[in-house]
Amino acid sequence: MPPRGITLIEMLVVLVILGLLVLTVPPRITSLRDRARVASASNAMAIAFRQARAIAFARQIPTELRLDPAQFQVIALENSGPVVVWRQPGPTLSGVTLSAPSTVIRLAPSGLPLGVINGTWRFSRNLVRRDVVVSRYGRVRIVPR
Repeated sequence: MPPRGITLIEMLVVLVILGLLVLTVPPRITSLRDRARVASASNAMAIAFRQARAIAFARQIPTELRLDPAQFQVIALENSGPVVVWRQPGPTLSGVTLSAPSTVIRLAPSGLPLGVINGTWRFSRNLVRRDVVVSRYGRVRIVPR
């Protein structure tokens, strides 16, 4: 009858291979998590801009979008004074950094941005980054890098 089972050497080889596989998985999971957080933050900025544009157009008043890293706010500039009409948490809650040419985007009553000519807002976390580009015509484009 042939011997059954596995030898100690065979078991050690399998354990070494499994150990090497386990060492390569965490960086990939971290990278996926970073990509998801940066994508979420850049999408939130695009949603905030569209929200500000819709409010400016619907109310026919100038509006500001304030892009503070802690929170995004849409402020209607009414005759009686500025009124916060919409807010959303910013990217710092998820550990994403925001670098921007300006933290305030003003929108005309027509919904077009004032003073922004192809502004680029960069969201990044570790090695992952995305750019949100706002054109002077109010188009929003998200560019993964």
